[in-house]
Amino acid sequence: MAMTGIGSTDRRRPLRFNLAGAYIPGTKLNRTNMTRANLSGANCTKVDFSDATMREANLAGTILVNANLQRVDFEHANLKGADLRGADLTDARNLTAEQIGEAIVDSETKLPRAEAAVPA
Repeated sequence: MAMTGIGSTDRRRPLRFNLAGAYIPGTKLNRTNMTRANLSGANCTKVDFSDATMREANLAGTILVNANLQRVDFEHANLKGADLRGADLTDARNLTAEQIGEAIVDSETKLPRAEAAVPA
């Protein structure tokens, strides 16, 4: 796992995760600040991301099947082609209908109340 973007003198910038293509099923990353993280193409099946911050994260093509995404902040996150089948997005924050429309969802995906209808 590569972590870049923070120097010893620059404490204002969050640590950046580069997990592109990583295989991390079942990992617990709850309450993690993953602002601007790159998880594109990663296999995150059943990963616990509950209460994480994923602002501006790249989740394009990420496999998030049965992942716990409760209360995650998705502000400006890229979910194009992200596989959210069976994922729990209960109380997810800053998640738009456009982001959900670009992702892969199914009848088992638990969407936030405002987005309760699964797109056709």
